[in-house]
Amino acid sequence: MASKVLGRTACPLCAYDAAHVKLKTDKAEGQAAFPYVHCRDCGTQLHTKNEHQAELLLKKTRAEKLDVPAAAPAGQPIELAPADPAPAAVPPAAAGRKMFGGLFRD
Repeated sequence: MASKVLGRTACPLCAYDAAHVKLKTDKAEGQAAFPYVHCRDCGTQLHTKNEHQAELLLKKTRAEKLDVPAAAPAGQPIELAPADPAPAAVPPAAAGRKMFGGLFRD
């Protein structure tokens, strides 16, 4: 399964600011390919299913920032792009707490 990164957006689930907006590149001939969000922080994938959803997602997408700096003139230091922030720690759940109305337990 190959995908091309189109840009970045905030994850709708965890609000991570640099979630990838991708497009599948290995679709069969004649099949529609819609962009989707893949969050590297929480692992969520959110897929668009029609042209309207795809258009809304692409409006929120910003250009991919390159991690490689441009060549600096001789004698000047090279500044690197800041790294992605570390994921927030998830607090441990209370023992025996019911989740989703009792359907699942921790």
